[in-house]
Amino acid sequence: RDEMKYVLLANEVGVKGDIGKTFYNFYYKIRDTRMDYKYRNDISRIENFAGVNLRFGNDSLSYIEAYGEYELKGNYRIGGRIDITWFHAEAESQQSAPTYMQEAFRGSFNEWNNDFSSPITTHFSGGFDFDWNKFSLKPGAGYSLHSNYIYFERFINSEGFYDILPFQTQGDISVLYGEVDFSLTFLKRMNLTSRFRWSNVSGSSAQAIRLPELDSLTQLSYNNLIFNGNLDLHTGIDFHWRSDYYAMGYDPAVTQYHIQDEFESYGYPLIDIFINARVNRGRLFLKLNNVMELLQDRGYFAAPYYPGQATVLDFGIDWIFLSLIHI
Repeated sequence: RDEMKYVLLANEVGVKGDIGKTFYNFYYKIRDTRMDYKYRNDISRIENFAGVNLRFGNDSLSYIEAYGEYELKGNYRIGGRIDITWFHAEAESQQSAPTYMQEAFRGSFNEWNNDFSSPITTHFSGGFDFDWNKFSLKPGAGYSLHSNYIYFERFINSEGFYDILPFQTQGDISVLYGEVDFSLTFLKRMNLTSRFRWSNVSGSSAQAIRLPELDSLTQLSYNNLIFNGNLDLHTGIDFHWRSDYYAMGYDPAVTQYHIQDEFESYGYPLIDIFINARVNRGRLFLKLNNVMELLQDRGYFAAPYYPGQATVLDFGIDWIFLSLIHI
């Protein structure tokens, strides 16, 4: 039996307002956290933050935003974002304290007590938004640099049993990705939306982050109002696929995902067929999950050794009862 209670109390004071088209917010925040854990003495942590948020722009669709937050023990978060009609970009750098679980744990199967450095992550991303009547195209790319990254790994101990322990990388990890989103409306009622992403992990400690090289999600659907507008119908097919890779394993004893090199998660075409319908205040949905398992007699794994959703039919009905009382 494992048991943990986490209590958080946060208080914030500051000043905010508008000067012309500029919004500002300056604040000071105190966060008191306490964790009561069955196998350890009570752990408490008091954190003090000073922060600022600035936003320049005419509306929610076109603006420039800058923000920063500094924790008096040295951790921080600083970044900015620009968003206009056809372009968006964002940059952020963050240093954060290790989690309670990463620092120390004691249970029936594992035990550790670490003095990790604060992980640092720097991220840049951007993309373009092009819209032409019934077709839109949104290409984008991003880059992340991870230092002092903390991860869990499974290995065989001296007694021949598996252990799951946290480790901190000595080198940097670079994650580069490119993606493209597009949507198309054709034959008046048909909609095709897709997202494709390519990812690459490199660096001297690249083994600590596992991502599929290719990942895609596509939906082909039909939308219409029928029966004199009384029935709102949305039906179609969802298709998800990703390339083979060594996905993160899961250990229930410590409830953590960990890197592993024994079980390769193969690419699997996950296809779902759905129907959503709305009539007045009621909503009906039907979904046939994982159609491909009916055709090729094998399923997929949500995580190594954990089978994913088998072929099954989900259905449900929602009905909202409202009554208006006039006084």
